[in-house]
Amino acid sequence: MKLFFRKIVEFLLGTEENFSFNSRALNSILAVTTIAAAAALLFNLLLGMSVLLVLITALLFLSLLVQYFLVRYKGKFEIVRRIYPFGNLVFFSILWFLNSGSNGSLSFVFLASLVACILIVKRSHAVFIVIISVLTPLILYTVEFYFPDFIVGYTSRTEKFLDLALTFIAVSILLSVFLIKYKNMHLNLRDALISQRNQNIQQARYLELVNKSLTEKQFELSKAYNKMEQNIFMASLIQKSFLKSEDELRIYFKDAFVLLKPKAIISGDFYWVAKVDERIYLIAADGTGHGVAASLITVMGNEILNELILTKKHGNPAEILQELQKKLIRTLSAAHSQPTDYHGMDVGLLCFNTQTKEVEFAGAKNNLSVIRNNKVKTYKGARFGIGVWQAEIENPIPLYTFEYLPNDQFYLYSDGFYSQFGGPNNKRYKQSELIQDLLYSSILSLDQQKDYLQLILNNWKGKYEQNDDVMVIGVKV
Repeated sequence: MKLFFRKIVEFLLGTEENFSFNSRALNSILAVTTIAAAAALLFNLLLGMSVLLVLITALLFLSLLVQYFLVRYKGKFEIVRRIYPFGNLVFFSILWFLNSGSNGSLSFVFLASLVACILIVKRSHAVFIVIISVLTPLILYTVEFYFPDFIVGYTSRTEKFLDLALTFIAVSILLSVFLIKYKNMHLNLRDALISQRNQNIQQARYLELVNKSLTEKQFELSKAYNKMEQNIFMASLIQKSFLKSEDELRIYFKDAFVLLKPKAIISGDFYWVAKVDERIYLIAADGTGHGVAASLITVMGNEILNELILTKKHGNPAEILQELQKKLIRTLSAAHSQPTDYHGMDVGLLCFNTQTKEVEFAGAKNNLSVIRNNKVKTYKGARFGIGVWQAEIENPIPLYTFEYLPNDQFYLYSDGFYSQFGGPNNKRYKQSELIQDLLYSSILSLDQQKDYLQLILNNWKGKYEQNDDVMVIGVKV
């Protein structure tokens, strides 16, 4: 039975999920007053009231029914909330004259209407509605006092008794039902708000715990990151300790520059320079990858080159690279039973003989560009790098030998510059474009050439990330 009654209420007023508290309150008022108007119409017919009174009551019933339909099924809450109080006052004022005025039942109806209007109107309009609802009966009382003939009275005592009694009972019951329902709706809303507040408190506590946990983890990650960054920074200092400065390069050459831009803090690209007797060696190497892993390859390469050139004084660049290949493979094989092609380096090695004025070059995937008399010539290294496990490593590395002249400019570079993505279509730079840049800038001093190449690289890269270590070395003899 309780479930059936609840279904009836939800059908008349709407569900809490689909209607706001104020909308359901207005639905309940309209439903109650529509039923009351229907009952009044039936009573007027049964009591044999005048045709005009029956007609006005019928119009009131239809007006309330339409307003109920607009709110319940069309969602016109704001419109009906505005017209409901004034419509009632108009109809009740007419019925005042047709139903015995102050001697009739309309005083009860005015009081019930006032309570209903106060409950549904906006707070900002409530005072105005109260004033209108109080003034209207006072005006009607005044008119009746001065013009009593305007009032249509009861035809008998029985008619008066039945009208007053039935109206009083109906208004009392309907107001009681409505107020009880309104109170229950208010309590339900309060309980829902309390429940929501408790949920919010629990959720806030949960989020506080989560936030505390995240803060602690963030602090731990920050500590770990700072420690790792410090270690990498120290590694970069160690790496820089075995890289010669540009000033040191100028001891061996007429002029020199080094453009070295690691992708990370430490670089997988490195260069090596030394003088042994009458020979000056200049090496540019690119350890596979970048960052920490590639930098370890550079340390290994640097140590092996020190052994081969400074200690054992191996011969020409091609022989040095062949020996570097064997030693690097043996070193890496000790750590990997089946090393991959990702362990190794690309190398370009120059050797200047200061007595014979000859230069020798050998490369493993790294090339040499020479500019003489505003013309550029590029010497290509082998198609494989140092440290790869391929059949073609058994082939000899090509050796180039030629005389060098005063003011010749020599350039060694890794693939980082010409493999950089950028430009309007996010494409790779080309090696041929880098060589042309070297030729165009060769009329400048080497410091200016370095600045020019830096500008070219930054403009090409633009908003894109640097995708590899970049190294270009230029020397003038």
